[in-house]
Amino acid sequence: GFAIAAHLEPEIRVVDEVLAVGDAEFQKQAIGKMQDVSKGEGRTVLFVSHNMGAVRRLCHHGVVLKNGKVDYLGEVNACVDRYLLDQSQSMVKSVTIEQKYRNYTIINPELEIREVAFLDDPSELSTDEPIRLQFHVHRHNRDVRSAYFAVIVNDALSETRLINYYTETIALPDDRDNFIVDIEVKDHHLNKRQIVINVEALTKTDFGVKLYDQCYKVLTGEIKYISKRRNELWQESWGLMTFQGNDYTSVQII
Repeated sequence: GFAIAAHLEPEIRVVDEVLAVGDAEFQKQAIGKMQDVSKGEGRTVLFVSHNMGAVRRLCHHGVVLKNGKVDYLGEVNACVDRYLLDQSQSMVKSVTIEQKYRNYTIINPELEIREVAFLDDPSELSTDEPIRLQFHVHRHNRDVRSAYFAVIVNDALSETRLINYYTETIALPDDRDNFIVDIEVKDHHLNKRQIVINVEALTKTDFGVKLYDQCYKVLTGEIKYISKRRNELWQESWGLMTFQGNDYTSVQII
């Protein structure tokens, strides 16, 4: 469909979520073609997308739609900021893990993550403070005596994986099957951005790693401050570099 549209010559071309399909090479060609049409041929391209990175790259002006109505009209960066602000205001501190979050190939996990929660305001995270999470875990099989947990952080706009954080292997309680795991992701050095968090429960075996549970896109947060203690906000002009520290996580079972 895009190939056909690309060779037509209308005054206005409407492109709806074209980057949601295709491989990387197709997406690169699609973006290049839209830039050629808008800049080289001077025609109007109406680009519809939830990919804010692509919207910023391709567009000069934008329209934010909400519930089928125009919510905001203006310069593209202002539109993107308004859209992201609306998303951050809808962030929740905790989520109960439903099947839609879970890796569908794990039908009956022996160790199940049932709830994940931020222990702090998810819309006001800081570079110089740990990301503190709480897992509510249920064990179906008492033979599972130890495990470790992963916190996987993706960029919310590009869905690029930023970094994985793993706890040490910890012994699970012998006397109960429901327990709470508190995790601190320390020295993460994540900068201003919206993040999406995936979580996993795993164990090491003689053959490698066994995955007990894997849940996608369970929480969304925003790195807003470079230092909350000093009330210093991240500035857009400081860039999007991510630095790695040395001491990543601590873990505690309650």
